[in-house]
Amino acid sequence: MHRVHPDEQVFTVAGRIGGEGDAKGAYVIANSPEELVDRFRDWGFEVTSVASLADVRHSLQILEAIATQSTEIGPEEFLDLLPATAGERRPSSTVFTFIGQYAKTIETSVLLAGFGTAINSSELSGHLRSLGFDVLSVMSLSEAIELQAEMELVACDAYSDDTHLVNLKEV
Repeated sequence: MHRVHPDEQVFTVAGRIGGEGDAKGAYVIANSPEELVDRFRDWGFEVTSVASLADVRHSLQILEAIATQSTEIGPEEFLDLLPATAGERRPSSTVFTFIGQYAKTIETSVLLAGFGTAINSSELSGHLRSLGFDVLSVMSLSEAIELQAEMELVACDAYSDDTHLVNLKEV
């Protein structure tokens, strides 16, 4: 497929309408993440997370390195709640990236991202919460692979679900 939009202009976004209710998500084509956040704010949508296709690709490289136990990623660089036998590949469903913030810090605390392994996302989230970390999202390696595939369709103008796609270049 022919790529129409660069990786840095294809985004996945999540947030809430009016800052309340259930989280909603979409794919967005925009010149920058700042443009995306500003435009969505004007529409009354509070963005809680945004990542470009380039960001997703980078995270996938790290997740894959953790899954294969590559020496590129040291044990101090991720939270390992599910240690693996040396040389053993971790299942894609047990390697995660997460986003959140420390719950008991200043009101405008910054979002932090990290990586970890666990039997499932609930175990990882629960452990992080026990440390005072407010988890906003968790995504497994297998989910990230699916996300990248869908975002690549968006980059090629081949994504067929128009109800979950916003092209700010055409608005």
